[in-house]
Amino acid sequence: MSISATTINNFLKQQVKAGVCSSIEEAQKQLASKLAEMRLDRNIKEAREDYKKGRYETLDDQWIENYVLESSKKLLSHNH
Repeated sequence: MSISATTINNFLKQQVKAGVCSSIEEAQKQLASKLAEMRLDRNIKEAREDYKKGRYETLDDQWIENYVLESSKKLLSHNH
């Protein structure tokens, strides 16, 4: 899904004009918050589906150690 900056700006202006928000900045924060909430809801829904289908891993000490090591490698490689 693609949405133009003009469409977003128009939406933000409408939020202020309608009195839903007192400023563009407030409208931006509310929109960002709602988008983050929608993303979290989608991730939870997908995780529940994965669990139902048996696609999950047990989060034991070994899994956490491997996760930290892999994450460190990725983060360090992006910083160079």
